[in-house]
Amino acid sequence: MNEIASKQQKKIIVNARFLTRRITGLERYAIEISRQLKKVRPSLTFVAPKDIIHHSIAEELGVECFGILKGHLWEQVEFPVFLRRKNNPLLINLVNTGPMWYRNQITVIHDLAFMRNPEWFSRRAAMWFKFLVPRVINASSIIVTDSVFTKNELMELLGFPEKKIHIIYPGVSEIFCLPRNTRQKNESNVTILAVSTLESRKNLKNLIEGFKIAELKDAKLVIVGGDNPLVFGKSGGRNNYISDPAVKFLGYVSDAQLADLYHQADVLASVSLYEGFGFSPLEALASGCRVLVSDIPSHREIFGDSAMFVNPLDSVDIARKLNLLLASSTVHRITEVEKTLLRFSWRRAAEGLLKITETALHVD
Repeated sequence: MNEIASKQQKKIIVNARFLTRRITGLERYAIEISRQLKKVRPSLTFVAPKDIIHHSIAEELGVECFGILKGHLWEQVEFPVFLRRKNNPLLINLVNTGPMWYRNQITVIHDLAFMRNPEWFSRRAAMWFKFLVPRVINASSIIVTDSVFTKNELMELLGFPEKKIHIIYPGVSEIFCLPRNTRQKNESNVTILAVSTLESRKNLKNLIEGFKIAELKDAKLVIVGGDNPLVFGKSGGRNNYISDPAVKFLGYVSDAQLADLYHQADVLASVSLYEGFGFSPLEALASGCRVLVSDIPSHREIFGDSAMFVNPLDSVDIARKLNLLLASSTVHRITEVEKTLLRFSWRRAAEGLLKITETALHVD
């Protein structure tokens, strides 16, 4: 019986509640690393509420669904009871939240924007995240994050011990990786692409103003991404430019559609005021697209010499850098782009996460 109990204690469960939400950057992170986790360690158990919407992915991961509640209620009420009945196995949370009173867990934190700039969020969402996430972090034996920048945020804003924070870089989804000689050219027009939720920190107002100042001939600015008023409040940027034929809001698109947009765009512009990482610029680089990113710490850390940096608060600088990028005959320096992309692998990310569980928590 002791041997059986020991094996149960060493069981690893992955919180798969991310399968109940449509795919954006963080959900894509969770899906891709989960696929690799399952390949490296097939014995992993993935658990989710019953309201999943990505059924083929759930089948691929062998997800176990249970409960009658949804969302945070499921995660905070039903999930901990389930875990206790399973003899308190190690839990891995991949997208910022988990049961706030469960001790045997590792949590991946992608950023602390809700603490650094709560005004970017709806009042209700900011209050909830400021209540929930620090408690999940303090209940976790280890925190994993995507960047040195977010590691520093965790130490500065929450006082979380440095020795308990591990940095594991993510990868680039295969659907966005395109051999350079097969890259598509988008008609004869110039396309500037922005992939962003419609929220204040994404700084779309300055991007649109910079695009207009640049006066690019036969150019269009295509903005991809939905909004979420419950989390980010109301965004006025779309309403201000909805009638401008040069600015197109496509809303939410599938990964296949997004891949096509990356492959056809001339420049991907990400002028966000705050990011824990920066998935869309990395995906664009993998697609062979020129990349313009805001000069913020996480972007400097991730992109180095493979992207062009811009002052996100200066629409004139945005205009100037757009013109500079479009005037260049190559997509940055090819060797620098390739060096950047080599740093990011979902397989290595999964292996790194499992190594942490094995080394720090003595799971074999």
